[in-house]
Amino acid sequence: SEAGRKDFGISDNRLFFRPEDFYIAAEGVPGTVIEEIFYGGYAETVIDCAHDRVTTRTTPGQVQTGQKVYVQLR
Repeated sequence: SEAGRKDFGISDNRLFFRPEDFYIAAEGVPGTVIEEIFYGGYAETVIDCAHDRVTTRTTPGQVQTGQKVYVQLR
């Protein structure tokens, strides 16, 4: 959404993002973990950030469903 783009400081010309473009940090855009999808050596974690869903790549078990986290864009 437009509000989500502003939260992450995204320029208008960038349309697509990969899960590895986002990461969980000590500060950033607040969100809540919705689910973690296990892929062996990594997991993809779906985070609800002000009703915009962001998928980020994480280490399996790094977060729990329902956990409050902060997300940043690389």
